[in-house]
Amino acid sequence: MNDTIPKKAMFLIPPLPLIEETKDKDKKPKATDVIEFLLKQRAGSSAKAPTYKLKVTRFCEGTVSEWIEFRKAIAELWRQNGITEVLDKIASITSILRGDSLTGFEEKVQELTTSTNDAGDIEVLEATDETVTESLNAVAHMVFPFRALETQKQWMRRRMRKPKELSIRKTVAAVGRLNNSLPLFPNGTESDKFTAGEILEILEWSIPELWRTKFDLDGYVPTEFNKERFMTECKAIERNMPKVSFKSNTSTTNGKTVTHKKSQGVKNRASTQKHDTTAKFTVPNTDRIQLIPRINVTF
Repeated sequence: MNDTIPKKAMFLIPPLPLIEETKDKDKKPKATDVIEFLLKQRAGSSAKAPTYKLKVTRFCEGTVSEWIEFRKAIAELWRQNGITEVLDKIASITSILRGDSLTGFEEKVQELTTSTNDAGDIEVLEATDETVTESLNAVAHMVFPFRALETQKQWMRRRMRKPKELSIRKTVAAVGRLNNSLPLFPNGTESDKFTAGEILEILEWSIPELWRTKFDLDGYVPTEFNKERFMTECKAIERNMPKVSFKSNTSTTNGKTVTHKKSQGVKNRASTQKHDTTAKFTVPNTDRIQLIPRINVTF
């Protein structure tokens, strides 16, 4: 009863960010957490054709990014090795999943492949590709937040902004990665991907406002051209942007930092004000005013 209900965020938090999370290079997965597959370099080739190894990290209640990587690895395995049989697909999935993810997948498969008739007898149904897809979606619902697909698309349309440290070429590539990942969301399909025109519109409103002002002055409308033209226009602005220099609080002389000691400055200033009896005259303009010699006054 003491548990409080978490408040809903007032802003959109995407399940997949624009910049991928950096992995810790020093942290290596255990040997038991990685499974290795032998894939054909050319899909549909003979058994003696050249092959390569694909290492996949076992998935057990991981993050959204890890789930996307798992789905892409499975798709690559099926495509390169020509796996089309449903039972072979299920076997490859169960070899990677672990823990509650594996339990949720197997329970969904069993639910979809068994049925109870009117007499109370259990009948076994044939597994299909739809069985595999729905079972994967059952695991995805455990990984993704609520209404993940809608949140991701709304964030890309309204809130996504180009980071300053990311070039326009890398930004376009990152947006393409997000768009290709949309079908892998729970209940996602190929129709959920943005079209080429929608991608250009999203990219246009993700760049700084000054860039869009430059487009307006040049009479350039991004949605009337292709993505390559958009990248060309943005790269031209990037090349000619002034470099921002940050001012330092410490003064420098010949590249060497000068340290100012506050205590000595106060001490010298106080002694000067107390004992100095010399009258000093400042000359604002030496061209018009004749120099006046200093006069030492003694008592």
